[in-house]
Amino acid sequence: MSRWEVTAVGQQDRARYASLVLPQWQEIASEAETELLTVFEQGQARGALLARTGGEQYEIVSLFVNEENRRQGAGSALMEAA
Repeated sequence: MSRWEVTAVGQQDRARYASLVLPQWQEIASEAETELLTVFEQGQARGALLARTGGEQYEIVSLFVNEENRRQGAGSALMEAA
């Protein structure tokens, strides 16, 4: 079992995880045609993946993992979920 839990964040909860998205992508993160996945460890958000989801395409726009959690599988868990 992985130590990472990946969850899709609904539109109503996007503001709660805004700090995990770079400032230049914050406006895009609020659009309906995007998906925000957040990776958690022990109930704490450790990173996020933002993707555009228009039509048949799935474009990863941004991937972020807290510095102290890098190279531990959090980014891989996000990519696998995407």
